Amino acid sequence: MIMLTNFPSSFTANFFKDMLFYYNPIFLYIYREALAAGDASRATPELQGLDQFATKVYEWLGRSTIRRKELKQLLEEFEREPLVLLRFHAVRWLSRGQVMERILYVMPAILMAFKEEEPIWYLKMTSFQFQFLLHLLVDILCELNKLNKKFQYDLVDITAIGSSLEICTSVLRRHFLCGHGPNFARLSKHLGKFLRESAPHMRLIFVQEDGTEMLYPLHNEPICQRPGSLEECKLIAAEYVQHVIDALNDRFPDLPIFNAAKLFSPKHYPEDEEERTRSTDLWLERLVNKFVASADERDLCRAEMLEFIETMR
Repeated sequence: MIMLTNFPSSFTANFFKDMLFYYNPIFLYIYREALAAGDASRATPELQGLDQFATKVYEWLGRSTIRRKELKQLLEEFEREPLVLLRFHAVRWLSRGQVMERILYVMPAILMAFKEEEPIWYLKMTSFQFQFLLHLLVDILCELNKLNKKFQYDLVDITAIGSSLEICTSVLRRHFLCGHGPNFARLSKHLGKFLRESAPHMRLIFVQEDGTEMLYPLHNEPICQRPGSLEECKLIAAEYVQHVIDALNDRFPDLPIFNAAKLFSPKHYPEDEEERTRSTDLWLERLVNKFVASADERDLCRAEMLEFIETMR
């Protein structure tokens, strides 16, 4: 974002500095995103079983060094690098993505171990609904983690906040809210692969280092109060994703202001002159309505804008 060195004493320059000071604490945006993730999760009780499973796996491993060694050996058999499972914390919503992604990564080893040692949990793990929701949750939380990392940049551009939020919600809509046909989740990393490779034959397949295939049939018994069919799972997914988007919008009510800050960033200016005038007028109105109280100050700011915009181009 350009600094307004060409307008050292202008009202517009001072106005710009006031806006940056008002929206400077970037940690607030990270906190808002964490709250939004929590809001969406609490609004989707169907996912509670996954949280319980994450806690179960961590505690199951934590009780025995022998089990941790066995898990390492099993992962090596499936040509997967050993890693440390993270503890699930109900209040640390953004770390939840890392927890669930690692659990998905060690799934072949956990299935093999739980089949003998934890038959009740093994039955839940081989539920189609369980696997569908786990893959979904990992996809959603990974998208939120991408957003979180962008917010943590030391020199974050305030215009990038609005753009990043729009990109995140656009990806979620495109993947999960564009109907329940064959394109549902097709472009998502984890759920898309699950729907292509496992759902048609109702089984999970993992290949060991020696080429042996380990097959785990899936059943339609649900893990929550709703049916375990594919169509019902898609409905749960769409509801959860909508909860995420709604929570982000609720926690970022000043998103229009972030977008209006594009007024001070020429890379966002439309090339077409009419469109540029329309956009800059809209951005200016949003900003003055937010930060400028008196009519005289608004008129002064508008009077400077033509020269200001031409300079910024």
